[in-house]
Amino acid sequence: MNSLRLVLLFSIVVFQVSGQEPPYSNNFFSFHFNVQNNSICITSRGNDTLVSQSSFLQELIDIRTGDTVRMNASASSVILRTENGRPVYTWIDSTPYCITVFHAAFDSIQEAIKIDVEATYKKDVQVIRDAMILKMSQPLKEVYRRNTIVDTAYFQSEYWLNKAGARFGTGKNTLLIYHTPGISSLQLNAAENMLVINFDYANDHPFQHFPLLDSMKYKTEDYSCSIFKAGEARKNSFTIHAGKEIDFVPRLMLNPNGFLSGHIFTEHADWTDLPTHKAVYFGSEIISKAKKANGGFIKNKIPVTKSVFYSNPDSVLNSESNHKSIFTTPIASIKESPDFFEFLKQLKKSKIEICLHTPDHFTSARQLIDEACAFMQENFQTVTWIDHGYNNGPKNNREAFVCDGLNAASPSYAKDIWEKYGLKYFWNSYYEDFKTSDSMFFDFSGSPMHPYPGFGDAAPQPLYWRHPSRTGNFISWGTRDLLEMHDPASWEYHYGSRKLNDFVYQRAIKFEHCYPAGSIEDRGFWKKNEKNILVVEPEFNKVLQRLSAYADSGWINNTTVKSLLDYWVAQENISFDYTDSNVVKITNRNTSEIKGVSFAVNARKIISQKKMNQKIFDGDLIFWFDMKAGESVSVTFK
Repeated sequence: MNSLRLVLLFSIVVFQVSGQEPPYSNNFFSFHFNVQNNSICITSRGNDTLVSQSSFLQELIDIRTGDTVRMNASASSVILRTENGRPVYTWIDSTPYCITVFHAAFDSIQEAIKIDVEATYKKDVQVIRDAMILKMSQPLKEVYRRNTIVDTAYFQSEYWLNKAGARFGTGKNTLLIYHTPGISSLQLNAAENMLVINFDYANDHPFQHFPLLDSMKYKTEDYSCSIFKAGEARKNSFTIHAGKEIDFVPRLMLNPNGFLSGHIFTEHADWTDLPTHKAVYFGSEIISKAKKANGGFIKNKIPVTKSVFYSNPDSVLNSESNHKSIFTTPIASIKESPDFFEFLKQLKKSKIEICLHTPDHFTSARQLIDEACAFMQENFQTVTWIDHGYNNGPKNNREAFVCDGLNAASPSYAKDIWEKYGLKYFWNSYYEDFKTSDSMFFDFSGSPMHPYPGFGDAAPQPLYWRHPSRTGNFISWGTRDLLEMHDPASWEYHYGSRKLNDFVYQRAIKFEHCYPAGSIEDRGFWKKNEKNILVVEPEFNKVLQRLSAYADSGWINNTTVKSLLDYWVAQENISFDYTDSNVVKITNRNTSEIKGVSFAVNARKIISQKKMNQKIFDGDLIFWFDMKAGESVSVTFK
């Protein structure tokens, strides 16, 4: 992974604006462009510099030669014209590999500068990074971190901000960039007061691929880089707010309804049978009805994203596991396991998300993939997929997301089937198989947060992402570790109140990769009681009780992949208009309602005609409300 400090290696020529006529000015700012240095500069109406200079960086791999090339572009054309009644300033950057067109749109009565970017590639390339770098002149005032916490002092030297942002300067020398769903990510070098706007950055969208070989060899390829062929294009957009006093910036929270943190159990379906399912969901294998649950997920009202096998055409037995299953029965599947489908229907009524762990234990034929996806859509409205068994051999679930499911030339191609039945959210196993620059900061004092956030925000850690070229419109989400406790007493150590309180204060999100119904003993989810009956492990049940209590307090959102990603995707279409120094208009640009959309702001009081819920936490005022499609809400902050 490339460190943000590499930015310091990029040659940026200082651009002096004195004595030059700006190409555009309004009541808030002046926008300058120096063709010779290929650099923008933004000044306030008081002629104080906000952005002193810019540069454009491309780091690519030439597919034909295999060479890695780092390019600084030169401006080949500059035009100021009017489009739809608005002045638009266009400049074109050119390298031997790419032509990039920038359109900066202005409004005479607004401080917003909307910049659209279109890169068209001249050669076949892999993109490591494609970025615009801004050198700020005003002091850094606020950093809107990826976890929704704001830093106002003691800044870290580097931040990966995801799509959040930062504010520089005060009063009419303010420059703000916040909420940037149209780019890959933002990075901030606070020590150098430098902001990196990544239009494409390989570390923002990790992906791996297991090529087909003659056997299982654990050989994987890093497919994180985007691939563009000659003539293909990529589009981005972002907005800068310049020259207007903006004292309050409400930040989108990562959870709805005022929740501060989020926790998701994602269950993999390997080596199970109905008794262990009943034990961890209902409390005991002898309980068959959800309404009679005396423990486990259902009794404690803990949602799960639960994957299942649809079929077992190879009649795989639990006893074939290398991990010494307690069962000799066939592995649980919807088609072949008596009563399993009825059990799952009960779970659905209890808000458990049901999805596929691929259709069966081994590689599935396309006919079975179609049948399974159709069944899951009809009965469970499934939108999530969790890979199983991915590896290099012909039997290793070649239809998996990280195998050949996206390969149209493969007999295991599944992308068209996934699209046909509305699947959207795919488990991406990259972080469990590759070391990244934050791997060394993985653990701290037994915290469930991996990597531990106290080590800093420099490394990219997306919670969900789209790959620009390899995975279509599908959205990835990832896990960082495997959850199991060989010693039941470890549950209290890792998930006791002290650790969970830290989890909440860090506003963390955790997707757990786990096998609670797996039929392997000593994994910490179930046990045999004195009557030899399978029951939920008491120490694990205490954790579920604790998580439920934290949810009742509004601290931890126990949720599912579908619920949380639906919320995050909807947030992409929230917009902010800073109509006064302490007034913000928030608009839902989705075609559907958002329930409980939540914000944090450093303010003492909010005033709005909209009915809102609110609370104070750790210096922030948290507020939330429902927003109808197209609705705008004006909020005044004090």
